[in-house]
Amino acid sequence: MLAHGFSGSTEEWRHLVLPLAARRQLVLYDVRGHHLTTAPEDPAEYSIPTFAADQRALMLPLGIERAHIGGLSMGGMIATQFVLDYPEMVASFLLCDSTAGSGAPESEAGRWEHMVRQYFTGMDHVAAKYGLAELGERQLQWNRTWDPHWAEMSESDDVTRQRMTRITLHGFLGASRPIRERADLLHRLPEIKAPTLVLVGE
Repeated sequence: MLAHGFSGSTEEWRHLVLPLAARRQLVLYDVRGHHLTTAPEDPAEYSIPTFAADQRALMLPLGIERAHIGGLSMGGMIATQFVLDYPEMVASFLLCDSTAGSGAPESEAGRWEHMVRQYFTGMDHVAAKYGLAELGERQLQWNRTWDPHWAEMSESDDVTRQRMTRITLHGFLGASRPIRERADLLHRLPEIKAPTLVLVGE
């Protein structure tokens, strides 16, 4: 079970993980509010625990009682919540480019979390005032200016623009708030007993 990142979908990362299907059955899905999955208009219907419960509700009718659980960025937050809330359903845990909480405000993690909250607040403001297409163009401009690896990544501009056509405004805003307001799970990490792989890239 693999959960994608914020404002993403199964479409844009399918080619990265399909080789795993040679050895394992893969279940990829669009998280609530994203692409082909329902996007409730009520912001109260979005939270990281709700996303984790959605994943469980998808697995059970498919007859999946236990699986390797993984996620990228926001999907990693969902995976962490899932592993903590439903440990009996976890064979192993794959965490990619994600975070479990804020830690002390003066710590490196705390400073990073503060920046993440500011970033998502700013994105919400631009999306609500100017629309998702404008937000996508501003993200492209920022990435071209500040990300030294952006030019090396093929089709990065197209992927960014396509993201904004695969999510509604209320889905975008609904999924953004839980990232900013999610619970700090650092104190619960010792509960995780499943074999775990953490991947982080610059």
